[in-house]
Amino acid sequence: MSFAAFMAQVLYDADAGYYQTMACRIGRTGDFTTAPEISPMLAWAMVAQWQILQPQLQQGMVVEIGPGTGQLAMQFLQQAYDQGCLP
Repeated sequence: MSFAAFMAQVLYDADAGYYQTMACRIGRTGDFTTAPEISPMLAWAMVAQWQILQPQLQQGMVVEIGPGTGQLAMQFLQQAYDQGCLP
């Protein structure tokens, strides 16, 4: 079995694939926990930078890319809304 086939099975197997199961794997007994799962401070800092950059941009888009839970995007949007600077 090639490495690509092996990884496809590990990640996408219908019964036990990492991305196919609905179990939350973040936390003490799971995967590495990222900053947004612990505190909204990273989003707060990003919004502070966004407020500086936003007036200089013709248009802009903020995108969260990664295998996380989307917590950073939610925190960013909430903080940007609170500060009146939604993208």
